[in-house]
Amino acid sequence: MVGTKIKLLRVKNGYSVKDVCAVLGLPDRTYRAYELGERTPSIELICKIADYYNVTVKASDHSNDKG
Repeated sequence: MVGTKIKLLRVKNGYSVKDVCAVLGLPDRTYRAYELGERTPSIELICKIADYYNVTVKASDHSNDKG
């Protein structure tokens, strides 16, 4: 579920996986695994992702937000 939401945020903002990974300091493969739901990011990383997209963690946790 987190993966779907972070992918939605990335696509909505027009970023590539490489763009996001460069800012977050993650390997592409790791971030893709988060988006695919194969891995779950730590709460610290979720907060970092939320900051990057300028959303709250609560807002990034709801796929129906118009944000």
